[in-house]
Amino acid sequence: VGTGNLKDATMEALADHGDGNYSYLDSIDEARKVLVTEAGGTLVTVAKDAKVQIEFNPAFVSRYRQVGYENRKLAAEDFNDDRKDGGEIGAGHHVTALYEIVPVGVEPPTPAVDALRYQDESGAPEAMPETEASETELALVKVRYKHPDADTSERFDTAVLADAAGSG
Repeated sequence: VGTGNLKDATMEALADHGDGNYSYLDSIDEARKVLVTEAGGTLVTVAKDAKVQIEFNPAFVSRYRQVGYENRKLAAEDFNDDRKDGGEIGAGHHVTALYEIVPVGVEPPTPAVDALRYQDESGAPEAMPETEASETELALVKVRYKHPDADTSERFDTAVLADAAGSG
C-alpha cells in the first residue's frame, strides 16, 4: 500500500508460491476496485494451473511475439505436464493474451543484422501438409486447466478461422 514502494517481483513470487493474488493499492479508487469490486474473484478459484498455448499457421503468419507475460513463459513440453504450475483463475476473472503478428507477405522494418556464421539463417517453418485446416485456420488455441479440487488437468482446443481475423 502506498506510492513509490512497489516491489512487484517480490509480491508476484509470494503470490505464486501460495497460489494467490496480489494487488498494489496506490489510491482509494484502486483499493475500492480490488477490495470491493473484484474481491469475490480472488476468493473463489474456478480453475487452477491454467495454461494456454497458441500455434499460428505459417500460411498466414510469418512471425509473432507475445506482448507481456514474459516472466510467465513455459517451455512447450511443460504445457502437458500437470506437475508444472500454471495460473489460477478466479470467479469472474478473465485473462487476455496479446500477440503481435506479422502476416505472410508483409516485411516489417528491421535493423540490419550481421549474417550468421555457423547456422542456417532461413528459419523457414517446416512445410505444413495441404489440408482444409491449413487453408482456413489462422491459429490453434489450446487451453489446459484443473478443476479446483482436481490433480489432473483437462484440455480443450479451438481453431481461430482466418476469415474471423479479417485476413481471408
